[in-house]
Amino acid sequence: MGALFAKLSSYTGSSTSSTTDAEPDAETPRERLKREMVQYEQLNVEKDADILIWWKVLEPNFPLLSKFSRKYLAVPATSTESERLYSLAGLVISYLRTCLTGEHAEWLIFLGMNKDYVPKP
Repeated sequence: MGALFAKLSSYTGSSTSSTTDAEPDAETPRERLKREMVQYEQLNVEKDADILIWWKVLEPNFPLLSKFSRKYLAVPATSTESERLYSLAGLVISYLRTCLTGEHAEWLIFLGMNKDYVPKP
């Protein structure tokens, strides 16, 4: 849970010093996030609950955590990535490459899908 807190607090500002010029009740985003996480850990969530609906209902209680839940629990509604993968596989595995082994085909597809991340010479 500590690693998750560190990652989430980096999104909301990691200021650890308290504000002296602000109102005494004002919370920093880090303090708010920590308070929300403590409250969240005290809740019992049903295993069968629809987690997206659960977060929508409790959004007023957990405004920061609910933003992260929408970002990380939502599934994209498109099949674009899988279609690109099958298209690339069709280009790699063809009648012209009948001697290509399964391992080499896998590597070529992997490199083709990740070519933006491979350093250029």
